[in-house]
Amino acid sequence: MASMDECPGAMHCTICLDSEGEVVQRGCCCRGDAGAVHLACLIELAAHSSETRDDSTGWIKCSTCMTEFTGRVEIGLAEEWYSRVEARDEDDDERMSALIALACATWRQGNYSEAEAYQRKVYEIEKRLHGADSEVTLHAASNLATTKGTRGNYVEAAEIQVAVLATQTRILGEEHLDTLFTASSLAYTLSCQGKIAEARAIERRVLDANKRILGESHPTTLSAACALAASLGEEGKYIESLELFETTLATHRRVCGSEHPDTLDAKMGLAVTLLRKGMYVKAEATYRDLLVVQTRVLGEKHPCTLISATNLAESLLRQDRAAEAESMLSPMWKDMHVALDADHRCTLYTAASLGDALSILSQPDAAEALLRDTIERQTKTLGPVHANTLRTKTVLGDALVRAGAVTRGLAMLSSTLALQLELLGETDFVTRVTMERLKRWEAKKPAQSDDRATSVETV
Repeated sequence: MASMDECPGAMHCTICLDSEGEVVQRGCCCRGDAGAVHLACLIELAAHSSETRDDSTGWIKCSTCMTEFTGRVEIGLAEEWYSRVEARDEDDDERMSALIALACATWRQGNYSEAEAYQRKVYEIEKRLHGADSEVTLHAASNLATTKGTRGNYVEAAEIQVAVLATQTRILGEEHLDTLFTASSLAYTLSCQGKIAEARAIERRVLDANKRILGESHPTTLSAACALAASLGEEGKYIESLELFETTLATHRRVCGSEHPDTLDAKMGLAVTLLRKGMYVKAEATYRDLLVVQTRVLGEKHPCTLISATNLAESLLRQDRAAEAESMLSPMWKDMHVALDADHRCTLYTAASLGDALSILSQPDAAEALLRDTIERQTKTLGPVHANTLRTKTVLGDALVRAGAVTRGLAMLSSTLALQLELLGETDFVTRVTMERLKRWEAKKPAQSDDRATSVETV
């Protein structure tokens, strides 16, 4: 397989003008020949600028387009930079800048556990040197909380974000860029906890402020637009969500390029909304196209790649292609344990999809065991009425009916549907799936199996 950022052999490094060796794309907004470099040449250029002009921006940003590097170039530069300054005292400014760059690059590579360790170091040093309420310490605390949320520690993340946001608002003002970043991160955490209305209110405010301060085409504004579009989709406002995603995605492509990680995130959000709206064929096509690029740019085991693959499998399940879906989900579920965590929201979502596939493929015992374990974990980490927990209960109710425990299965589907209608609404994707399954089984009137009826307990 070709390296994920490799350019065609005819490309020349824009620094040394040589085509020998591995020429890669910088991952900035420079495209084609303009973005082609040897990583070693870029390292040498950044080091020279840092040593002779006391300018360390070359380790982080492209000197041509002035946007930050991404992908393997970003992590390669960050690792090299920090290795050169790590031995200095902790209060050295360049050492701190390099550590922050390494933490951010590691996070974007999907290595969240390692990133959290770096960010904790940054926070502890900044707090010791500058105090708990300094601008840099608050920013470090916000970054640390974001990574905790990304790893699934939503309660702890939200507690930190609420406290940091209050202090930033008091000291920096509610429209300072650091304050808006923390607000955006808090909105994401709330969304993951199922508090969609609260998240959407914050996201609208953040988007409006970013438009006014940075402009409508700034990458930060575009990311804020994607966050709002995702919340609209989760609320069942699919048309509004799709329109915002499509507009934002087009701007991302124009500003950042079609393979920039932010562009891929926007396309990922669009595909999720297509899936939620029930446009399964189009969602499948979008995910397949997206996965080709994510695998090349991010790697096949990056959390974002694995999440897209899970949703592709979900689109296949909805098209009655369970065998194809199961062949994808089984290895992905194991990969997610490594990339994220056994109790991470996305890992558990994948487990529920796998349980669904196993049930459809007439593996009732394996399906039931997996689904019950998933519900127990989701109840503990997300809560008993979180949308994802209710989704898994729908899948388990359906699996029980398939296995012959008809009375218990239909009762679970009915009680779950009542909660979904109350909490999520009838337009919600999972609510609609539950309605469809309950209607189908009530129409079929499947036979009750006495063995299953007596052996299966309710969740």
